[in-house]
Amino acid sequence: LANFGLAPSPMAGRFPKLSIFSVPNCGQDGPDSDAPVNDIGLSARGGWTYPVGEPSREPLTPPGSLAQYVGGLYAAIAAMQALFARDFTLGHGQHVDVSLLEATLATLINQAQNAFVTGHAPGRRGNAHPNIVPYQVFATADGHIMLTIGNDQQFQRFCAMTCGTRHCFGRGWPASLEAWQHFMTQIIAVEFQIEIAGIINPCEILLARPVRERVARHVQQRPYHVSGF
Repeated sequence: LANFGLAPSPMAGRFPKLSIFSVPNCGQDGPDSDAPVNDIGLSARGGWTYPVGEPSREPLTPPGSLAQYVGGLYAAIAAMQALFARDFTLGHGQHVDVSLLEATLATLINQAQNAFVTGHAPGRRGNAHPNIVPYQVFATADGHIMLTIGNDQQFQRFCAMTCGTRHCFGRGWPASLEAWQHFMTQIIAVEFQIEIAGIINPCEILLARPVRERVARHVQQRPYHVSGF
């Protein structure tokens, strides 16, 4: 903006009620403020590429223009707040600065929290969630479903509906609800994510039924959430 004579400070002096919004790639100053970074580069630098993909494969780029979309969304929200503040509290405009890189970093949420708590960068887990189990893709007779069990109560209902059904080809599915007790909390289930997924994946209760049937059943009963694709 300064190159066009529109630097925030001089403009604010001339037009006190003017609000100016900047959406730079990597901030207004610093070593990368003028770096010619595109959206894919911002996604990679912002932490979104490294944890995406299968554990044994290379990192994958998230679909869409994540950094630009998220940064623009944050900037739009900030713009509304600045205009509201001008009209109802402050009485003057502001310079709102939203970095696309910082906006991308802000969306990491639990991935960033895990890194801060453990001191380790998040690894690639495919479709599995790092903090919730089971919360991933499973195969059905004609496609896949996203099984999202978000709390202990939903997990207990899932176990109650599936255990003892004899639809697992003897692959280790517990025959009684009591046999699942050591998996019944998310804290413990996360530690056994691979084992739990290994039990659910070959189960006939999923593989023998089409996507539409699985989704329709859970829309009616709503014991936990299922999305089909």
